[in-house]
Amino acid sequence: MRPVTPFAAALALAAATILPACSEAGPESTAQAADAPSAAEAVAAAPEAPDPNAPYAGDKDALVGYLVEHPDVLHAAVDAYQTKLTAEAVSELAKVPGVHAQGPDDAPITIVEFFDYHCGYCKRALDPVLAMLKDSKDIHMVFAEFPILVEESSVASRAALAAERQGKYLEMHQALMRAEGRLNDERIEKIAKTVGLDVEKLKKDMADPEVDAAIQSFHHIAGALGVNGTPSFLVNGELVVGWDEEHVKELVEKARKDRDS
Repeated sequence: MRPVTPFAAALALAAATILPACSEAGPESTAQAADAPSAAEAVAAAPEAPDPNAPYAGDKDALVGYLVEHPDVLHAAVDAYQTKLTAEAVSELAKVPGVHAQGPDDAPITIVEFFDYHCGYCKRALDPVLAMLKDSKDIHMVFAEFPILVEESSVASRAALAAERQGKYLEMHQALMRAEGRLNDERIEKIAKTVGLDVEKLKKDMADPEVDAAIQSFHHIAGALGVNGTPSFLVNGELVVGWDEEHVKELVEKARKDRDS
């Protein structure tokens, strides 16, 4: 027997059971109801829903011709598809173990920053980003660890995620961003002490495989979004590569206007 989609089954059940019950009572309608197929028969006879992943079976030349004549349709489709992928990727961020976020979960504006602790432009963006968060109650900010520059970048990211387990992610994040030079284990331990962290617990948590798995998840999500450099910002789904403070602020204001319109 061919597979039947839930939608087809529901449609068939409605046709076989609900619709006859809505008819006016009488000899003719009773006879029609008696002749109606059973629910099981209706399900078996229901047409299959089209497979969205199946190859296009229509006239491809006509389709290409139409898209050439109407490029706006193609652009709209690509934009819609990108929006869908972005929404899926952002939703995956919330599932990453230890991910840190600031601001209300239901805020109308979501900003995701992908950063590396050895990135000079990321360091330059730190204070403006923190100021924006401090002055705004309508922003949900997600901090996405994206160590790509040097080997020590991964060490620093593990330390930040481990600090989250002691409730001091943001303090450690700021301290690591303000530090100059390579962030090796020795320097990170000194920074952790100044932040007020339990260093031994931090080292133990840094070695937890779940922390490495979280960093791998950030890399996977970044790849899905087309992020390949730091810093990169996602403002309500719109990507900004590099530190462009004015552009980020413009997108935030645009999101506010869209919300209020």
